Amino acid sequence: MKLSLLERFIEERGRFMSEITIDSFKTEEGVRQLFESVGYIGEKNCFLYALNRDYVPGDTGLWKNYSFTRGATKMGGAFAGYFANSLMKAVDNELAQKQALITNPAIQLLTNTTDIRGYVFNKTEKGYGFIPLSNDYKLITKLKDVKAHPELFAEITHQDIEKKTLKKIPLNFNRRIAQFKFNCESPYAMLTLTIYTKNDVIEYQEKNCAILMSEGV
Repeated sequence: MKLSLLERFIEERGRFMSEITIDSFKTEEGVRQLFESVGYIGEKNCFLYALNRDYVPGDTGLWKNYSFTRGATKMGGAFAGYFANSLMKAVDNELAQKQALITNPAIQLLTNTTDIRGYVFNKTEKGYGFIPLSNDYKLITKLKDVKAHPELFAEITHQDIEKKTLKKIPLNFNRRIAQFKFNCESPYAMLTLTIYTKNDVIEYQEKNCAILMSEGV
């Protein structure tokens, strides 16, 4: 079977050897150590936790946890489970078509909307470093379920980004939408993140989000 660029990227990095819980990177010191482990520390560092705004659980998930299908089966019986499974397969097929023109493995990873729930990222003078987060494919994300996967670290330079924006959400003062359009032939080479302006658990979120809003994404 021919592996996709993303699958080859994962094969090279190791297949989810790490499952680092939020307790390990909820402090400034902890998140710094996490990025030091992947060699991505700059002269200036802005660490932030963000969720993938376009996330929809897929069927062939990299973490192989079919909680969405199992939950639908439990609530609505076999037919509901079958429908949920079919929907997830359709989502995966759509993603594969969208990623067909993306040749950069890091960008392909960042445009994966069926497996990666979010990121903890570091903005530096070099660009951006992203460490993917999983949550066992649950539709509602709770910090206790979030796990970081530094072996899938992806680096994006400023030259890789065609356009980036940071917007407010109308009538919602606690969130911002960050969008990256990557330099790529595919019109779907985009990453859209929901960034919370503060978080009671993640101690660096409020301070660094204020920096991001003042300097721009």
